Amino acid sequence: MISAWLLHDIWKPIVATRDNSKELSFSFHGHEEKSYQMIKNIPFISDYTKKLVRWHYLIRWISKAEEKSLDKKRTPEDKIHWKNENERQKKVWANLDENFKKDLALFLKFDDYGK
Repeated sequence: MISAWLLHDIWKPIVATRDNSKELSFSFHGHEEKSYQMIKNIPFISDYTKKLVRWHYLIRWISKAEEKSLDKKRTPEDKIHWKNENERQKKVWANLDENFKKDLALFLKFDDYGK
């Protein structure tokens, strides 16, 4: 987990976009996949670490996608997009090992401590 902790946000500075609705607020959409793409072919990084980096935000994404798909302020097209995204993320979740799911939850908890 330590190596995943060091690598999981490595792409955040590159994908950072300013959220104009809030002062000093940024979005880092897609940083987890970009971070994974950066490390996926490095042979001395374990597959476990690579999976943690890639899916470290999955639990939160499932929740956010569900919330956005139900948001009455969103357009019907946007709601459909988020509903589809939620279903896609849930399929990923369903295919993960139960022990890995626990590790992801723990990783997310420690990641939140660092914010």
